[in-house]
Amino acid sequence: MYSFGFFLKKLISSFLMPLPVCLIIIIIGLVFLWFTKRQKIGKILATAGTALIFIMSTGMVSDMINSPLDQAHPVYKADKNKPVKFVVVLSGGAGFKDGIPMNTSSSYVTLSRLMEGLRVYKCNQGSKIILTGGPVCSIVPFSVIEACFLVQLGIPKDDIILDTKSFDTSEEALNAKKIVKDESFVLVTSSTHMPRALKLFQKQGMNPTPAPTGFRIISSDLSFSAFIPIPNSDDLRAIDAALHEYLGTLWSKMRGQL
Repeated sequence: MYSFGFFLKKLISSFLMPLPVCLIIIIIGLVFLWFTKRQKIGKILATAGTALIFIMSTGMVSDMINSPLDQAHPVYKADKNKPVKFVVVLSGGAGFKDGIPMNTSSSYVTLSRLMEGLRVYKCNQGSKIILTGGPVCSIVPFSVIEACFLVQLGIPKDDIILDTKSFDTSEEALNAKKIVKDESFVLVTSSTHMPRALKLFQKQGMNPTPAPTGFRIISSDLSFSAFIPIPNSDDLRAIDAALHEYLGTLWSKMRGQL
Protein backbone atom coordinates (compact mmCIF):
# COMPACT_ATOMS: atom_id res chain seq x y z
CA MET A 1 0.00 0.00 0.00
CA TYR A 2 0.96 3.63 -0.38
CA SER A 3 2.94 5.43 2.34
CA PHE A 4 1.64 8.08 4.73
CA GLY A 5 3.85 10.60 2.91
CA PHE A 6 2.10 9.84 -0.37
CA PHE A 7 -1.32 10.22 1.26
CA LEU A 8 -0.29 13.50 2.92
CA LYS A 9 1.06 14.86 -0.38
CA LYS A 10 -2.20 14.10 -2.15
CA LEU A 11 -4.28 15.57 0.66
CA ILE A 12 -2.33 18.85 0.82
CA SER A 13 -2.22 19.27 -2.96
CA SER A 14 -6.00 18.76 -3.12
CA PHE A 15 -6.56 21.76 -0.87
CA LEU A 16 -4.23 23.89 -3.02
CA MET A 17 -6.43 23.48 -6.08
CA PRO A 18 -8.52 26.46 -7.34
CA LEU A 19 -11.98 25.45 -6.14
CA PRO A 20 -11.03 24.52 -2.54
CA VAL A 21 -8.88 27.67 -2.21
CA CYS A 22 -11.67 29.92 -3.48
CA LEU A 23 -14.29 28.26 -1.28
CA ILE A 24 -12.06 28.65 1.78
CA ILE A 25 -11.68 32.36 1.01
CA ILE A 26 -15.46 32.72 0.61
CA ILE A 27 -16.18 30.81 3.82
CA ILE A 28 -13.73 32.97 5.79
CA GLY A 29 -15.42 36.04 4.31
CA LEU A 30 -18.84 34.76 5.37
CA VAL A 31 -17.56 34.09 8.88
CA PHE A 32 -16.47 37.73 9.11
CA LEU A 33 -19.84 38.88 7.78
CA TRP A 34 -21.99 36.74 10.07
CA PHE A 35 -20.01 36.54 13.30
CA THR A 36 -17.85 39.69 13.53
CA LYS A 37 -18.19 43.40 13.12
CA ARG A 38 -15.51 43.50 10.43
CA GLN A 39 -18.01 43.65 7.61
CA LYS A 40 -15.60 45.24 5.13
CA ILE A 41 -13.06 42.41 5.41
CA GLY A 42 -15.86 39.87 5.00
CA LYS A 43 -17.19 41.58 1.89
CA ILE A 44 -13.71 41.80 0.36
CA LEU A 45 -12.94 38.10 0.98
CA ALA A 46 -16.33 36.82 -0.18
CA THR A 47 -16.17 38.98 -3.31
CA ALA A 48 -12.55 38.00 -4.04
CA GLY A 49 -13.28 34.27 -3.72
CA THR A 50 -16.33 34.52 -5.98
CA ALA A 51 -14.43 36.58 -8.55
CA LEU A 52 -11.56 34.08 -8.63
CA ILE A 53 -13.94 31.19 -9.29
CA PHE A 54 -15.53 33.16 -12.12
CA ILE A 55 -12.18 34.12 -13.68
CA MET A 56 -10.69 30.62 -13.49
CA SER A 57 -13.84 29.09 -14.97
CA THR A 58 -13.45 30.94 -18.29
CA GLY A 59 -11.86 29.50 -21.40
CA MET A 60 -9.50 32.39 -22.01
CA VAL A 61 -7.81 32.09 -18.60
CA SER A 62 -7.88 28.30 -18.71
CA ASP A 63 -6.16 28.20 -22.11
CA MET A 64 -3.58 30.72 -20.98
CA ILE A 65 -2.56 28.60 -17.99
CA ASN A 66 -2.76 25.26 -19.82
CA SER A 67 -1.10 26.20 -23.10
CA PRO A 68 2.58 25.92 -21.99
CA LEU A 69 1.91 22.32 -20.91
CA ASP A 70 -0.78 21.22 -23.31
CA GLN A 71 1.01 22.39 -26.45
CA ALA A 72 4.56 21.43 -25.42
CA HIS A 73 4.70 18.25 -27.53
CA PRO A 74 3.01 17.27 -30.82
CA VAL A 75 0.93 14.19 -31.53
CA TYR A 76 3.03 11.03 -31.93
CA LYS A 77 3.79 9.92 -35.47
CA ALA A 78 5.35 6.52 -36.01
CA ASP A 79 8.65 6.18 -37.84
CA LYS A 80 8.62 2.89 -39.78
CA ASN A 81 12.40 3.02 -40.00
CA LYS A 82 12.73 3.29 -36.23
CA PRO A 83 10.16 1.01 -34.57
CA VAL A 84 10.11 0.99 -30.78
CA LYS A 85 10.08 -2.06 -28.52
CA PHE A 86 8.03 -0.66 -25.66
CA VAL A 87 5.03 1.60 -25.17
CA VAL A 88 4.87 2.89 -21.59
CA VAL A 89 1.37 4.04 -20.62
CA LEU A 90 1.26 5.96 -17.35
CA SER A 91 -1.74 5.25 -15.15
CA GLY A 92 -4.48 7.81 -14.72
CA GLY A 93 -6.32 5.71 -12.15
CA ALA A 94 -8.85 2.99 -12.86
CA GLY A 95 -12.21 2.00 -11.46
CA PHE A 96 -13.77 -1.42 -11.40
CA LYS A 97 -17.19 -2.65 -10.38
CA ASP A 98 -18.93 -5.86 -11.32
CA GLY A 99 -21.49 -5.33 -14.05
CA ILE A 100 -20.15 -1.93 -15.10
CA PRO A 101 -17.73 -1.82 -18.06
CA MET A 102 -14.47 0.02 -17.50
CA ASN A 103 -15.20 2.43 -20.34
CA THR A 104 -17.90 3.97 -18.15
CA SER A 105 -16.50 3.45 -14.65
CA SER A 106 -13.06 4.96 -15.28
CA SER A 107 -12.01 8.52 -15.92
CA TYR A 108 -11.55 10.18 -19.29
CA VAL A 109 -7.86 10.60 -18.42
CA THR A 110 -7.31 6.86 -18.11
CA LEU A 111 -9.30 5.93 -21.20
CA SER A 112 -7.55 8.60 -23.26
CA ARG A 113 -4.12 7.27 -22.28
CA LEU A 114 -5.10 3.66 -22.94
CA MET A 115 -6.51 4.47 -26.37
CA GLU A 116 -3.38 6.38 -27.36
CA GLY A 117 -1.21 3.58 -26.01
CA LEU A 118 -3.21 1.14 -28.12
CA ARG A 119 -2.73 3.33 -31.20
CA VAL A 120 1.03 3.60 -30.67
CA TYR A 121 1.25 -0.15 -30.04
CA LYS A 122 -0.54 -0.83 -33.33
CA CYS A 123 1.90 1.49 -35.11
CA ASN A 124 4.90 -0.51 -33.86
CA GLN A 125 4.62 -4.20 -34.70
CA GLY A 126 6.26 -6.47 -32.18
CA SER A 127 6.17 -3.92 -29.38
CA LYS A 128 5.06 -4.49 -25.80
CA ILE A 129 2.77 -2.29 -23.70
CA ILE A 130 3.92 -1.44 -20.18
CA LEU A 131 1.10 -0.41 -17.85
CA THR A 132 1.90 1.34 -14.57
CA GLY A 133 -0.06 1.85 -11.37
CA GLY A 134 -0.30 0.33 -7.92
CA PRO A 135 -3.35 -0.19 -5.68
CA VAL A 136 -3.76 3.41 -4.48
CA CYS A 137 -7.42 3.22 -3.41
CA SER A 138 -8.23 -0.44 -3.96
CA ILE A 139 -6.83 -3.91 -3.47
CA VAL A 140 -6.38 -4.44 -7.20
CA PRO A 141 -3.56 -2.38 -8.81
CA PHE A 142 -4.65 0.13 -11.42
CA SER A 143 -2.37 -1.51 -13.99
CA VAL A 144 -4.13 -4.87 -13.57
CA ILE A 145 -7.55 -3.30 -14.17
CA GLU A 146 -6.26 -1.44 -17.22
CA ALA A 147 -4.66 -4.62 -18.58
CA CYS A 148 -8.02 -6.44 -18.39
CA PHE A 149 -9.55 -3.67 -20.46
CA LEU A 150 -6.86 -3.91 -23.16
CA VAL A 151 -7.22 -7.69 -23.30
CA GLN A 152 -10.96 -7.21 -23.88
CA LEU A 153 -10.01 -4.98 -26.82
CA GLY A 154 -7.95 -7.79 -28.33
CA ILE A 155 -4.40 -7.14 -27.07
CA PRO A 156 -2.61 -10.46 -26.31
CA LYS A 157 -1.74 -10.90 -22.63
CA ASP A 158 1.83 -11.71 -23.60
CA ASP A 159 2.20 -8.22 -25.06
CA ILE A 160 1.31 -6.52 -21.77
CA ILE A 161 3.85 -5.94 -18.99
CA LEU A 162 2.62 -4.73 -15.60
CA ASP A 163 4.23 -2.42 -13.08
CA THR A 164 2.03 -2.89 -10.02
CA LYS A 165 4.28 -1.07 -7.54
CA SER A 166 4.25 2.56 -8.74
CA PHE A 167 2.25 5.22 -6.92
CA ASP A 168 3.47 8.39 -8.63
CA THR A 169 5.33 9.48 -11.75
CA SER A 170 8.80 9.36 -10.19
CA GLU A 171 8.26 5.73 -9.18
CA GLU A 172 6.86 4.95 -12.63
CA ALA A 173 10.10 6.26 -14.16
CA LEU A 174 12.27 4.22 -11.80
CA ASN A 175 10.35 1.00 -12.43
CA ALA A 176 10.12 1.54 -16.19
CA LYS A 177 13.93 1.86 -16.30
CA LYS A 178 14.25 -1.67 -14.93
CA ILE A 179 12.11 -3.00 -17.77
CA VAL A 180 13.10 -1.00 -20.84
CA LYS A 181 16.76 -0.61 -19.85
CA ASP A 182 18.40 1.03 -22.89
CA GLU A 183 15.77 0.08 -25.43
CA SER A 184 13.76 2.67 -27.37
CA PHE A 185 10.25 3.35 -26.15
CA VAL A 186 7.29 5.70 -26.41
CA LEU A 187 5.88 7.42 -23.35
CA VAL A 188 2.11 7.89 -23.28
CA THR A 189 0.42 10.26 -20.86
CA SER A 190 -1.84 13.31 -20.81
CA SER A 191 -0.61 16.38 -22.66
CA THR A 192 -0.51 18.52 -19.52
CA HIS A 193 1.35 15.80 -17.63
CA MET A 194 3.87 15.08 -20.40
CA PRO A 195 6.43 17.88 -19.67
CA ARG A 196 6.90 16.78 -16.05
CA ALA A 197 6.81 13.07 -16.90
CA LEU A 198 9.47 13.47 -19.58
CA LYS A 199 11.79 15.27 -17.19
CA LEU A 200 11.40 12.55 -14.57
CA PHE A 201 12.14 9.82 -17.11
CA GLN A 202 15.09 11.74 -18.53
CA LYS A 203 16.43 12.13 -15.00
CA GLN A 204 16.76 8.33 -14.97
CA GLY A 205 18.88 8.43 -18.11
CA MET A 206 16.07 7.51 -20.49
CA ASN A 207 15.06 9.35 -23.64
CA PRO A 208 11.48 8.39 -24.48
CA THR A 209 9.55 9.57 -27.50
CA PRO A 210 6.53 11.52 -26.21
CA ALA A 211 3.00 10.56 -27.21
CA PRO A 212 0.74 13.09 -25.48
CA THR A 213 -3.00 12.61 -25.44
CA GLY A 214 -6.11 14.22 -24.01
CA PHE A 215 -5.29 17.64 -25.44
CA ARG A 216 -7.36 20.39 -23.85
CA ILE A 217 -6.67 23.08 -26.45
CA ILE A 218 -7.64 21.58 -29.78
CA SER A 219 -8.45 24.64 -31.87
CA SER A 220 -6.92 28.06 -32.38
CA ASP A 221 -10.09 29.40 -33.98
CA LEU A 222 -11.79 32.24 -32.19
CA SER A 223 -15.01 31.15 -30.55
CA PHE A 224 -17.95 32.87 -28.90
CA SER A 225 -16.41 32.29 -25.44
CA ALA A 226 -13.20 34.04 -26.54
CA PHE A 227 -15.11 37.33 -26.63
CA ILE A 228 -17.63 36.75 -23.86
CA PRO A 229 -16.21 34.96 -20.77
CA ILE A 230 -18.70 32.29 -19.77
CA PRO A 231 -17.91 30.21 -16.65
CA ASN A 232 -17.54 26.53 -17.43
CA SER A 233 -16.79 23.58 -15.15
CA ASP A 234 -14.56 21.98 -17.81
CA ASP A 235 -12.30 25.05 -17.85
CA LEU A 236 -12.08 25.01 -14.06
CA ARG A 237 -11.05 21.34 -14.17
CA ALA A 238 -8.46 22.18 -16.83
CA ILE A 239 -6.87 24.79 -14.57
CA ASP A 240 -6.97 22.26 -11.75
CA ALA A 241 -4.99 19.79 -13.89
CA ALA A 242 -2.46 22.42 -14.93
CA LEU A 243 -1.85 23.67 -11.40
CA HIS A 244 -1.45 20.07 -10.27
CA GLU A 245 1.41 19.75 -12.76
CA TYR A 246 3.04 23.03 -11.76
CA LEU A 247 2.89 22.03 -8.09
CA GLY A 248 4.14 18.54 -8.96
CA THR A 249 7.13 20.00 -10.78
CA LEU A 250 7.93 22.25 -7.81
CA TRP A 251 7.64 19.29 -5.43
CA SER A 252 9.94 17.15 -7.59
CA LYS A 253 12.54 19.91 -7.71
CA MET A 254 12.40 20.32 -3.93
CA ARG A 255 13.06 16.57 -3.55
CA GLY A 256 15.90 16.62 -6.09
CA GLN A 257 14.02 14.44 -8.58
CA LEU A 258 14.39 17.05 -11.34
